[in-house]
Amino acid sequence: MNQIKINEKVLNFEVKESTIARHVRLEISPDSLRLVVPFGMNNINEINKYLHKYNSWINRKLKKFENIKQVSAKTFNAEEIGNSKNRIYGLVRKYKESNGLKLNKIYFRVQKTKLGSCSSSGNISFNINLMNYPLHVQEYVVVHELAHLKYKNPSREFKKYVSLMYPETNKALTWLKNNRVNNV
Repeated sequence: MNQIKINEKVLNFEVKESTIARHVRLEISPDSLRLVVPFGMNNINEINKYLHKYNSWINRKLKKFENIKQVSAKTFNAEEIGNSKNRIYGLVRKYKESNGLKLNKIYFRVQKTKLGSCSSSGNISFNINLMNYPLHVQEYVVVHELAHLKYKNPSREFKKYVSLMYPETNKALTWLKNNRVNNV
């Protein structure tokens, strides 16, 4: 494992050579930094220059991971979890009925990256950690997933439909962009 110092932080990183890659690709997660390079590019000085070139991008991503950890670090008791689920059920009922949408089942799951998902059979899953997010973001996620019952792919019509159902879409998306790595 290699190390590099970027803005007073020492980061561990690995270099993976790929016979398929034509360009250098940087992959970052909360616990690792990986550089995928074309086969034969293994000069550590070139690699360090590349990492320093993109240090502001790396720092932005690391900051977002820290925000996620802070949001996810909250713990809740059974009553709070029940109240949160009831709030989500209420939002689903409100938007489903007012828009004539057909829903099969609702699930709550622990998911690593997604806040919600909608299956082709009309089932919607919500990340249990959604309760850690502001109410306007929770409402946006509900509306976003319900919109998939009508539009399977996030097309222009889908986005317009979400914005019509939930006028605070831009506020929620801005919050998600500033506080999460992956969107809904």
